[in-house]
Amino acid sequence: MDLTSVPTIKELLAKYAISQPNKLLGQNFLINKDMLARVVDAAELTKDDTVLEVGPGFGTLTTELAKCCKRVVAVEKDRSLLPILREILASYHNIEIVHDDILGFNPKSYQLKANSYKIVADIPYYLTSRFLRIFLESSNRPMCMVLLVQKEVAARICATAPHASILSNAVQYYAMPRVVLLAPKRSFFPVPSVDSAVLKLSIVRKFSEGADKNFMDVVKKSFSSPRKQLAHTLSGFYPKERVNAWFAEAGIEGSQRPQEVALEQWVKLADAIQKEDA
Repeated sequence: MDLTSVPTIKELLAKYAISQPNKLLGQNFLINKDMLARVVDAAELTKDDTVLEVGPGFGTLTTELAKCCKRVVAVEKDRSLLPILREILASYHNIEIVHDDILGFNPKSYQLKANSYKIVADIPYYLTSRFLRIFLESSNRPMCMVLLVQKEVAARICATAPHASILSNAVQYYAMPRVVLLAPKRSFFPVPSVDSAVLKLSIVRKFSEGADKNFMDVVKKSFSSPRKQLAHTLSGFYPKERVNAWFAEAGIEGSQRPQEVALEQWVKLADAIQKEDA
């Protein structure tokens, strides 16, 4: 069965009395075979790997992942797609189909321990920021993620100073992101309104326990007024003389805007604040 074929997808929808893909769940299924292969390649899977897939849909990507790794845990929120998945994936004994909302999913319940699994997924656009926050801030982080996301969001995630944002800093605090390739909207069915990109996140950064909360706190406060100079913004939260001392320690100029500050400077600033609060 060719799961990248639109007629095949329509036949499956009709067979299981599904009128159309669920727009509210952001269902746009990958139908580009070359793109499919590139996504799997980007994950650099081995026969010992475990993969967590989010939103398997019809199992198009799931089957390709299962051929390359030891185990696939496929989490699908849409109950109507479960019978289709069970039919298509019946012959694959290394795939576990889980009916759950990924935002409430507990990796520990499926023996997915920190740095022991990879995430490969074509996630709905609306889910991207929340999904990344949950899994990057979790104590059970994956070793890497390969995600199909909106092209503009991928660019924002990969941005660095002077074009940084809360999102880019939040992601790059935990991982090194890079765009593997672009995915034109015609690579999906139904065709979405925007192009996508294959984004790979290598989880490599390690910081002291609890430092991430302090880091995100100072970044969020700083970006609360993105057009203002940092000295002015942070003086609204901390004593001005302490802010100046912290800036000197972190190598930050008070006249800088938050988008102009490098990740390493944010880390130094957060550490300086944390040391004083300890």
